[in-house]
Amino acid sequence: MTFITLPVGSLIKLNDVALSEHNRNPVGIGYNRIEKSQRMSNGTLRRFFIADKKTLTVSWNMLPSYSNYTVDGGYGALDLKAFYEALATSTFNVKLKTSTTTGSTENSFTMVFSSFTCELMKRNVYSDIVSKSATITAATNNGSSITYTAPNFFAVNDIVTVAGFDTEAYNVYNAAVTSRSGTSFTVAKSGTTASVTEASSDGTNFIYYASNTFSAGDVVSISGFKTKTITAASTAAGKITYTATAHGFLVNDVVNITGISTAGYNLSKAVITNVTTDTFSVVGTESAAATFTGAQASLVYNKTNVDIVSATDYYFTIADTSSQATVVLSSAGTATLYSEATQFSVTGFEPTAGTNVKYTSSGHDLEVGDRVSISGIRSTATITNAEKLTGDNIISHLATITAVQLTSNIATVSFSNSTFSTYSWNIGDSITISGCSNSVFNGTHTVTAVPANSAVSFAKTNTNIALDEAATGDAANNTWSSGMIKYTATNTFAKNDIVSITGITPSDYNNSSARIAYATSTYFLVPGSITTKYRKPGSASSIFNLSSAVISAVTTDTITVPFTSAAGSSVTGLSGATVSKYVNYTASAQTVAVPQEFWTVSLSLEEV
Repeated sequence: MTFITLPVGSLIKLNDVALSEHNRNPVGIGYNRIEKSQRMSNGTLRRFFIADKKTLTVSWNMLPSYSNYTVDGGYGALDLKAFYEALATSTFNVKLKTSTTTGSTENSFTMVFSSFTCELMKRNVYSDIVSKSATITAATNNGSSITYTAPNFFAVNDIVTVAGFDTEAYNVYNAAVTSRSGTSFTVAKSGTTASVTEASSDGTNFIYYASNTFSAGDVVSISGFKTKTITAASTAAGKITYTATAHGFLVNDVVNITGISTAGYNLSKAVITNVTTDTFSVVGTESAAATFTGAQASLVYNKTNVDIVSATDYYFTIADTSSQATVVLSSAGTATLYSEATQFSVTGFEPTAGTNVKYTSSGHDLEVGDRVSISGIRSTATITNAEKLTGDNIISHLATITAVQLTSNIATVSFSNSTFSTYSWNIGDSITISGCSNSVFNGTHTVTAVPANSAVSFAKTNTNIALDEAATGDAANNTWSSGMIKYTATNTFAKNDIVSITGITPSDYNNSSARIAYATSTYFLVPGSITTKYRKPGSASSIFNLSSAVISAVTTDTITVPFTSAAGSSVTGLSGATVSKYVNYTASAQTVAVPQEFWTVSLSLEEV
């Protein structure tokens, strides 16, 4: 059930575990005075005071058995009983939270039980329907259970229904939650894997024989077919011969070869033409040197994340036109359903003016037509002040030259990047070089290419100059503050980021597409001519955070969405940014048929 957070919390905690306020009666707080007293012969009372020890009594009426069913999630009757049985003769910590004139105070005591009773008042009471729901962002399986990623308030043994997954096996009906946390929950579910005993090809499809519950459209990975380590390769007469000790491949086997440092040796669906005990040959011409750490050859029946075309309870098929011979496995292989997800990390992006923006997201599972949101690109910054700068102050980025080169009238200068850590170079920027050990490079130039953030190129008519890695000198980029608006904000922006500025009064300072001319961690500059006085704070965020965009193109590691903004700079090395797919992955639970018991509980504690 969904617990209520009470304004002042629980009054009593035992070993830092809150006791429920559910039907609690008044708490009795008293003192047991320890002293020695005696009447003298003249009738006078003499007392020897030792200490006052606190006592605490509390009781509940109609307290549910467990914390799952108390209104605030605090200990239920049987939770208290278990605590008593574990610590009946031991000391434990008690915290008592009481109100004061300025708020509340929490006092701590070491106490023991002096008494504990619980009486069962009602049995087999069925609670009202309690509905819960969660939005799922991913599902993974281990063959016997499914774990769903979702912020949730489910409890162990809640009965849940999950719907919306393309992979039917991830949709469950009336499944019991076996474990959970605040961010995920798990249900028992078989059928997410299948043991493959045989595979064959009919020229159009691969047929895998396996008792299964898969459906057409499910995405699976298949393993267990012959895979061998490659240690060497040589080329002669239009064939590449690979060394793989006791490989066991046959002539006409079709293999995928991967993991070799020289790409030309890595082949897809290569047909074996010759074999010896420790070598096999395929058609190929690559002859360059290579390293073979992690190199392997694998029968094409091994597949990663492929769509099932059709399925019955004893076989399933995938589309593949390779003519691979039938293979009967002596030890069963495995077909495993692909783990579905809706959220993937974004590590960079590349805008194209007026057209689109391409986001880097390695290993995503998105498709053309998916609707997505992108968030976390640069942190949203709270603007605490804005003002127009005047005068011709220069904000300089300085660096020390480390190398120079000139080829075909294009000069390239490399420099120490430490003082350029907040600067992002772009084509069209101005760079001033002075004191260079080769004076040909001195002067102010316009950047034509940015090979790296620590190197720029510009046009320079001159005879070629070989790479000089002993060159010295200074490089500078100057930003004039005149005509700039300074926004004071703790931020992670960089030069040429495009941001949306909102919420400021007066509204003249707001800008739906402001290109940053300069940025530090505490302020950033945007060209502008506003003269009104800043009055109310606002915020700035990257315009490349998108709330609803439809994917127009994908590769394995990128997604592209239409975007009509002016071009910004390409950005790499992002952390914390994500792309999320709009889907209907939902989970719901109704705790309806759980009989409850209600108890009268009383306990007394005494300070040691």
